[in-house]
Amino acid sequence: MTLFEGIKDGVYLVKRLNFDEKIAKDRLSCMGVKAGSKVTVLNKKETGGLIIQLDNKQIGLCRNFADGIEIEEVS
Repeated sequence: MTLFEGIKDGVYLVKRLNFDEKIAKDRLSCMGVKAGSKVTVLNKKETGGLIIQLDNKQIGLCRNFADGIEIEEVS
């Protein structure tokens, strides 16, 4: 499942970043989004991006970035 498929208030573990471009992986990594990160979806727009919480920071992501992040639900 991708992060964009996640639901509001859902807590997820990032499994992998699926991007062909190294710059996309680097940008997310600089924000702290990498394999093993625990994220919470705070807000989600069906036609646009979403806002996630990672540690003590909130990060806005466009749909293209959210679609490239593989996640699994934390139980």
